[in-house]
Amino acid sequence: MTVRVGGICQMETGMARHGATPMLGWTGVLVDGRLADLYFGRDDAETDIAEGGLLRAGFLRTATYEAARKARKHLIIGRKGSGKSAICRTLAAEQSSEVTTVLVTPDALSADEIRRFELQGIPHEMAKKLIWRYVLATHIARHLVAHAAEAHGKAGRRSVSTVRNFLAANGELGDQRPRFWQIIERLRTSLSLEAFGVGITWELGGPSEGIRTANQLDVVERNLKQAIKDLACPAEHGRLLLLVDQIEDVWSNDGESDSLVIGLLRAARDVTSSFSGVSCVVFLRSDIYDLLQFPDKDKLHGDEMRVDWSESRLLELILARAQASLGVDIDTDRLWSEIFPPRMNGTPVGAYLVQHTLLRPRDIIHLCNLCRDIAEGNGHDRITERDLSEAVHQYSDWKLNDLANEYLANYPFLDGLYPIFRDHGYVVTRHAFKRRAAEPLRALAGRFPERASGLTGDDVIDVLYEIGFLGVRRNDHVVYAHDHHDRIESTDREFHIHPCFRPALRATLATSKPRYDGVLIGEMVGRDVYAGTRNIGLQRGDREFQTLQTVIDGVRRLLDRLDDAGLPAEVRVDVSANLRHILEQAETLYGSPGGIAFGIDHIQAFLSSYAQRLENDGFADGPRTSAYIRSMDDLTRRVRNQVWTPNRGGYGGSGSEG
Repeated sequence: MTVRVGGICQMETGMARHGATPMLGWTGVLVDGRLADLYFGRDDAETDIAEGGLLRAGFLRTATYEAARKARKHLIIGRKGSGKSAICRTLAAEQSSEVTTVLVTPDALSADEIRRFELQGIPHEMAKKLIWRYVLATHIARHLVAHAAEAHGKAGRRSVSTVRNFLAANGELGDQRPRFWQIIERLRTSLSLEAFGVGITWELGGPSEGIRTANQLDVVERNLKQAIKDLACPAEHGRLLLLVDQIEDVWSNDGESDSLVIGLLRAARDVTSSFSGVSCVVFLRSDIYDLLQFPDKDKLHGDEMRVDWSESRLLELILARAQASLGVDIDTDRLWSEIFPPRMNGTPVGAYLVQHTLLRPRDIIHLCNLCRDIAEGNGHDRITERDLSEAVHQYSDWKLNDLANEYLANYPFLDGLYPIFRDHGYVVTRHAFKRRAAEPLRALAGRFPERASGLTGDDVIDVLYEIGFLGVRRNDHVVYAHDHHDRIESTDREFHIHPCFRPALRATLATSKPRYDGVLIGEMVGRDVYAGTRNIGLQRGDREFQTLQTVIDGVRRLLDRLDDAGLPAEVRVDVSANLRHILEQAETLYGSPGGIAFGIDHIQAFLSSYAQRLENDGFADGPRTSAYIRSMDDLTRRVRNQVWTPNRGGYGGSGSEG
């Protein structure tokens, strides 16, 4: 069973060991009004581990880290930005008497050669596995040579010497390691095995180049095992831990790329099971791993561990990084009330920030750094609500673009889907999406004919949920793929755009119609054009009074029925806000007869448009919602039958009764 635990890469508190100047005399405001020393680190492990980054300033040794370090789990899976590379890089930087680590990363320059590599006579996956067998074997060999010289003296040196001679003969001994493409060329031709007493390639036998290459690697691995046996290392010498990362650099979502990763997983598993004192841990993006299909994948389940994060973990991470950068042991209250504003749009600011991330360390680090940068650029000594709002909008633009780039290999059509959601509400029904998406999906199928079979409304919804763009309503809660590792069901009908992407898409309201604005009524009521009639009081028998009463009574009934209308909760909030504002404005018209015609016309036009928009957005699918929206439209028709137009002497009827 796959194990999921909280993430890692959390900073120790109270020390600014990354080089920031400690800020003494903390009083709740940054010293000298400077935000420059507040820093949350770089948003990728490869640079954050370098000098000046925060990854070296401290590290929380969670279960994920310990499982990888002790090789209890050999496959660490996580989404991009989830912290899996932080585990890998931290392990690679640590050396102890218990474990020696070696980082293995393929170079992007060799990507095409790796994907195209094949050997006559064996399947593609087996050919790719041979690459990894050779790469991992040479790393083991180099470790044996160095370890023997350092810890064993002359003991066991004969078999180790043959390993050293093999490395030298194949150009693997120096500091300059060969590129993967060079390794591939070597495997295509022939390895030099004279150090092991094999002088001519044909002596190994085999009817094809693939089998001959496999036989050569068998010779190499057999001699490595013998050298390990001859050294007979005691337990205190520790283990060798091979760490394989950045596979996404050579993966392109095609069959050859899949074969490359499958070959790696099989080779890594063989290393761990075959070489005494040696383990191999692979760090792999979840979107890559989940796409792989091969017969013995079920054998890896016991080796899997997924890196997941929670809101509390991410907030602990940010607090610890703030402490490390400032050199002051600030507490949670100070960070989230004195450096950041305590609340944003009525939500505690920490929760608000996390809600705008895909629950990944990279996201929260990126957003918090952006808040700091904007506040400093605005000349503030702390982050204000305005700074945070500006940061969230800019961050949303970046993340929408980042999402398309992140999944470019998997879903190259992704950015072509964004216009379907732009300037609409963030609550999306399946029916409305399929209707709005029909024409764009046909156009995308023309641009990407090889993807056409998957560009259907239902398939695209599955994709958008899988990558975190959409959430789904389940049991009165909206869940996202990073919260629940499940799939969309055909019965799911209501989806929500993730808060991270709403500002960039101008989809910050549940419904696509802007909220009712009655300011215009007040402005028109006060104009001189109505001055001659403003002091005329309304009588119950007046048609104006009756029409206004129709509006007010109708809106009250709509409010009373709203909870039973079957609309999504967020849509009900928007509808309620609009109706209450309409009711408030309508009641003010009793005292302004001159503005009644304009005011009622404004209200009924809005309600008519609003009802149409709710229907277009797919909220009229069910019988209750359909009846409710129809009653809203019925109200506008009743009002139109009582509307009048202004004339020079006052207001006369222009509508008909029938």
